[in-house]
Amino acid sequence: MILQIIIALLFITSCLIDARAREHLSSRQALDQIGRNVEIDMVIKHSEDRHADEGVIYLYDDNTNALSLALTAGAIAQLQEQGIVDPAGYFLNKKLTVSGAVMRLNERYLLPVQNADQLTLLK
Repeated sequence: MILQIIIALLFITSCLIDARAREHLSSRQALDQIGRNVEIDMVIKHSEDRHADEGVIYLYDDNTNALSLALTAGAIAQLQEQGIVDPAGYFLNKKLTVSGAVMRLNERYLLPVQNADQLTLLK
């Protein structure tokens, strides 16, 4: 009986830990989570299509100096297969949940999006 109670308490504790891990952050909050997998909610306000030059499309929220999403060529190809021909324009003024690990590269914060499944369009 005591063992069952202990197992139940461990299960409940693990559920609470998992719920906190799934907390959605703002782009500003994500800057403190470098190297950790996070979920970020952001409204895309600016984009920079560098697909031809660098193979990347950058998406930004209102805080353009804070965090940028970097859609890689693989993610761009997957989005195009889904019918999103111009990801740079398609996501403007739309709210997204993005999952992935934040990196800092040359004083710039990036979240690489290598797979289209990392992006969820919110309504």
